[in-house]
Amino acid sequence: MYTTKALHIQSNYLQSELKAGEGEVVDLNEVLTEVYDLYPRGISQNDAKYKTFIEFMEEGSLEKIYQDIIEILKNYEVLNWSKVEEYPCYEFVILLHKNQLILDDDIDLMRSLNGVREDLLLYISYISNYYCYYIRETTYSEDIDQWSFKKIGLSEKPEIADLINKLNAYLEQMNYRMLSNDILSHKVPDVDLELIPYGEVTIFHCLFTDLLDFIIDSKELSS
Repeated sequence: MYTTKALHIQSNYLQSELKAGEGEVVDLNEVLTEVYDLYPRGISQNDAKYKTFIEFMEEGSLEKIYQDIIEILKNYEVLNWSKVEEYPCYEFVILLHKNQLILDDDIDLMRSLNGVREDLLLYISYISNYYCYYIRETTYSEDIDQWSFKKIGLSEKPEIADLINKLNAYLEQMNYRMLSNDILSHKVPDVDLELIPYGEVTIFHCLFTDLLDFIIDSKELSS
């Protein structure tokens, strides 16, 4: 069951563009039909009727998917950031530095990576059969204690093509399909969610999380 979400965390890095991979073309109308099967139209979340409309799947296979991804990407650290009681997706962070372990101290990790860290952020909906991902670059300037974040296009990272292919092949085998940027950012104006203003809700918010926005343009964000 989809429970009440935590307070909206205002964090710049969560505004990075999400990047769907290349795969089967998914029809927008098909996805919208699924969204409206899950969410009531034109009813405020504060309305007493709202909760009677929403029935979400059990998370079930989270641990299996997590362990499978670890096995498939043996030389990469995989973190499970899923909060299945708050958001209807599994969220994994894959450190794109081969054989580099995650360190307890973020600054120590950035030092070991010469101030530049790259991660693949993977979102798998557990209320539908869709997924998407993007690559985030994090830089840290220790002398001025400044962090910055930006999205990297897959075309800029040809060296991880094998990793991406393995990930896509596994998820397709599990009957998940990638959603395009256009579909992810398509607005569903008659659906109300807790963290997104009415009229601004997108398919991404409905199927994955409303903790962050989907932004079409790639922008560098500094803190």
